[in-house]
Amino acid sequence: MKKLYLMAMSLMLIAMTYSVYGQGAKRYPLFEHFTNASCSPCYTHNPVFHELYANNENRVNHITYHTYWPGYDPMHLANVPEQNAMVAIYSVPGVPQLYLNGSTNLKVPSNATQAQIDAFESQTSPIQLNVEDVSVGTDRTATVTFRSVLTPPTGNFILRVAVIESLIEFATPPGTNRETYFPNVFRDMLTSTAGEQIVLQPQGTPTSLSFTYTPDPNWNMDNIYVIAYIQNTATGEVINSAASNMSTLEIAPATATILKAAAQNTFSVDITETDADKMIQVTLDSKHPMDWAASLEIDGTSYTTDTVTFMSSVSTVQKLNLKVSPGSTIGLGTYKITIGQANSNTRRQTFDFVVVSGVTDLIINVGDAKEYENIYTYGIQAAGNLTSATMSEAKLAEGITSNALDGITNIYMNAGKNADALNDGNIQALQSFLQNGGRLFLSGQDVGYGAMSSASVSSTPMVKSFFSSVLKGTFFDDGDFLNRLLTPVSSDTIFGNMSSVSVVAARFKYSPDEIGPATNEARTIFTYNDDNAKPAGIRTETANYKVVIIGAGMEMIPDTSIVNRILKISHDWFYEDISTHTFDAAMDNLIDGVAYPQPALDVVYIPLGTDYQNLRIQLMDINGRMIRDEAVPAGLSRYELTVGDLANGLYFYQLTDGERMSKAQKLMVE
Repeated sequence: MKKLYLMAMSLMLIAMTYSVYGQGAKRYPLFEHFTNASCSPCYTHNPVFHELYANNENRVNHITYHTYWPGYDPMHLANVPEQNAMVAIYSVPGVPQLYLNGSTNLKVPSNATQAQIDAFESQTSPIQLNVEDVSVGTDRTATVTFRSVLTPPTGNFILRVAVIESLIEFATPPGTNRETYFPNVFRDMLTSTAGEQIVLQPQGTPTSLSFTYTPDPNWNMDNIYVIAYIQNTATGEVINSAASNMSTLEIAPATATILKAAAQNTFSVDITETDADKMIQVTLDSKHPMDWAASLEIDGTSYTTDTVTFMSSVSTVQKLNLKVSPGSTIGLGTYKITIGQANSNTRRQTFDFVVVSGVTDLIINVGDAKEYENIYTYGIQAAGNLTSATMSEAKLAEGITSNALDGITNIYMNAGKNADALNDGNIQALQSFLQNGGRLFLSGQDVGYGAMSSASVSSTPMVKSFFSSVLKGTFFDDGDFLNRLLTPVSSDTIFGNMSSVSVVAARFKYSPDEIGPATNEARTIFTYNDDNAKPAGIRTETANYKVVIIGAGMEMIPDTSIVNRILKISHDWFYEDISTHTFDAAMDNLIDGVAYPQPALDVVYIPLGTDYQNLRIQLMDINGRMIRDEAVPAGLSRYELTVGDLANGLYFYQLTDGERMSKAQKLMVE
């Protein structure tokens, strides 16, 4: 039986630590996640968010509600009425579905980004929340204390308090979608699902609500904790959230988190305990070349082990240094530091650091695409490149803007099946990289959809402008199951000699994007099913940079020899000393206008420029069969082509110098 107590907490002020008046309280964003163990798309999108949450678990709060559809789910059956009520409150249209702070529907969980979470670091809330959850005999009591640290916001507010199980894992999938890992599962609502109406007291006056509950015997009590959040009833916005298992440590990096290699690179982290002196544990996980070294230093004391414990001091900033000494081996070192209270169930905080040494070609894993990174690694190795490395997208923007990646020539974005390979958090850095002479390879079955579709939360005005104006791409369609064959455009001078290859689904998803050129600086390099109306990718070349975009992910191509060739050709084109840009522009400029007159009767005139050598005009019928191949004498401004002997119908002509070809032009004969 739940019990609710209301208490004035003025006497508890001495024992609790609050933010300084006028500064606001730290704001913890809340993700509310609707899913089902038999939902196939959930298996695709949930792991993307799970990885993001794991990297930020002490910076955000997360509740997962399990719905009654589309199939069997034991976590839904454990509390049917309250989970159905939450579905109704949010009018959930389908699963998976993810809401940020109550008022923002991110749609699929893979649309959540590190940039969204980082944005809250600079935000504060007028309301501070604290949650404690303690045993009282066989029951437990959760106490939620809140107060205004700024002038209380106006409006009507509710408090919701939920019991959460931090992780439920099954040996075999409980539903039909193959998921076995379920974090932060909703168990019980200690308020009503509609929430408890609350009144925000004047600044500085705390209010406390206590809830006593009896744990279910099926719960794993080692994983049980309580989340509380305050929500505006008119807007639905969550103005702050808190959890009983959140650490009282305040930890923040004091230096950059990605550095270009020096004789020794030092990263610093400031640790402050806000509650009482506690034993703190720090763990270092290093992944780097064999001749590199890394060590920890705390307040000037060096340690040779990867796990260190020390006693914190309240309100005293303690300095943690990570010292990395790169060896002679070219590569990239990644370092994860985990910090938390020893022998405690409070959440640990993790921080990632990167050192880059001698790398020229960088593979960027977006979201959960890390499982496909070997596809890119092997492809770049097939090109003979010995100076490549892989890194997550989280460090990309910082690495470019801080010049830690200024030795990188080529970036290969492994977008997998995610819709947000391009987002507001990385496009400014990518634009800077390209304008400074960089090369970008971008492949994924939603790279166009994520950037350009109105249905994608990543499709902002900035992203759209970047895709069309910088990458020179146009998004036509999200693709369907009919787009089964990736076919090279034979007239393309870079990819035209490749073979066609089948395209298959990756992880239950199949939506290969149709992407074409937006300007003359971009050219179609692949189509689907040899259909010019279904472009599958482009290459772009300007005076400063080169780009390859393919609307199907490399993981969707089962023929590894073709994948390796696509990556090798892109790699070699990126490094090519003689640019194709001059030829491409010349071929375009040779055609000052379309052939005339049209429809043609006996002869047709093809306008030409004057700067050409060894030029030929080739005429094809509608089936692509060549029926004329004529040399063009030097110095002509137009070429007269006889067509009186041809049958009525549509034809195509193109220009070639024997090695390269211009785009085909239409010619109508009557």
